Amino acid sequence: CKSEKRFDRPGRRMKYEEPLPDAAREMLARFGATIEYTDREPDGVVNLAETEVTNDDLRYLVFYPGFGALNLDKTLVSDEGTNFIGEMSSLACVSLYDTLVSDDGLKNLLGLRNLEHLDIGCAPG
Repeated sequence: CKSEKRFDRPGRRMKYEEPLPDAAREMLARFGATIEYTDREPDGVVNLAETEVTNDDLRYLVFYPGFGALNLDKTLVSDEGTNFIGEMSSLACVSLYDTLVSDDGLKNLLGLRNLEHLDIGCAPG
């Protein structure tokens, strides 16, 4: 399986000006991650791919709308983690390639009204 990411969404600018809560900053730092803003990703990307992030770690990102894309490729995130992801209302792009998320967990993402791209390649189904 190979993932084809399309995190770029031209024309959308949302750079969030509020500071990242300390708990979220500390969690991201544990995994060497930040929220990256680039011309390609003006809404901000949290890239936790290929880290040891847990379902419970995702709770720190729920109430911070300062990013539009979340990459959790090749992590141990499962259906339990989608409960938190489903509360991240600013997400337009979510990548769950090669995770433990099943069809049941995807139901938790139905409320993401801004979601434009979802990668679930190599998921258990």
